[in-house]
This record gives sequence, structure tokens and C-alpha cells, in this order.
Amino acid sequence: MTGPGDVPPEILDRLRPVCLGLPETYEEAAWVGTRWRIRKRTFAHVYTVDPDHQAAYAALPRRASPSAC
Repeated sequence: MTGPGDVPPEILDRLRPVCLGLPETYEEAAWVGTRWRIRKRTFAHVYTVDPDHQAAYAALPRRASPSAC
């Protein structure tokens, strides 16, 4: 690991054969980390999260009524 977001080689070594086993897949360096694409669509993107900036937010889909778990 040399820069922010870099992933340890042993993790990439495990992901690479799975991702590249799909047709038309290629690997490339992303703005941070590594990503795998089919044609022009990213289907996997892996990077290491900075421990000082872990917060992530996502909008939940709205539901017409509450559902029971």
C-alpha cells in the first residue's frame, strides 16, 4: 500500500481472478483504489477507508407503509 485508498496486494490477489473471470472485464486504477469494469460500467470497486473518515451515508428507499421485520 503506497497511497490513500490503496488495497493490500493479498486482497487484490483474491479479487482479481473472480472479477477477471467474467466476460469483457478489465481492471483499472480508480480515483482511489482499484475497480473492475465491463464495457464502461463499474461492477466492483475496492479501496481502503481512511480510519479518520469512515462515515458513509445512504438514502433509504421510502415505503408506503412501515413493514415488520
